[in-house]
Amino acid sequence: MNERPQAKIVELIQKILSKTTESGCTEAEASEAFAKAQAMLLKHNLSMDDVRCKDSKDGEEQFADEGVFQTGRWTYEQNLAYHVIKNHCFIEGYFASTAGKDKVLFLFGTQANVATARYMFTALLAATERMWVLYKYLNKRPGSEARMFRTGMIKGFSDKLDQEREALKMEQDILKGTTGGTALALCRIDQLTLAKYKEAHPENKNRKGGARFADLAGDASTLQAGYDAGKRLNLNRAIGRNGGRKAIGS
Repeated sequence: MNERPQAKIVELIQKILSKTTESGCTEAEASEAFAKAQAMLLKHNLSMDDVRCKDSKDGEEQFADEGVFQTGRWTYEQNLAYHVIKNHCFIEGYFASTAGKDKVLFLFGTQANVATARYMFTALLAATERMWVLYKYLNKRPGSEARMFRTGMIKGFSDKLDQEREALKMEQDILKGTTGGTALALCRIDQLTLAKYKEAHPENKNRKGGARFADLAGDASTLQAGYDAGKRLNLNRAIGRNGGRKAIGS
């Protein structure tokens, strides 16, 4: 059986992955294109790293900053969602003020990882709001329990990603015939991102998070309902540089 050269396959997958909402496609078109690309990755035993474009002449990926979220008061839910993307998208984040505007959350990492983290952050927060409205209406819960539901949902989604990552590590190690190799590779990516961030922003290296938030209040069943919703949540977008994860929460 004649197979297409890998370079041609990689080029085709890159072209498919370029069909995003940022390039003018609808959400449905972008999701369909991503699903098609994922199927091709699996068929040809490739990962996202194999098809990611390199920006420098020596093939090393370039790291950069992007302002992704303008915020006034930084909320507890936003803080939780940020830690989810930090743990799973290989990015670093910091706040900076722009002239005449509120503070902006900036993310630092490779272009692909920052794009994924931005999508994941905004989509996760939007999902918690949407699911809370539905839960509140169906169960006649008071508005004061919104934070409890959203917190539970983000925690549930985070735990789901943690479990999927551990399963992925085991699967990749079994396929490669190694023990712990995938975890070490992920650790190296994380360490590289942090080193590049410190190099680019030495002024931020000693900054500590000082945000304080009010305690949660409400019925424990609302927290559990949010957690269960988070465990079921799927966000249809790839996580960059994580050893071939198929999608966020898939």
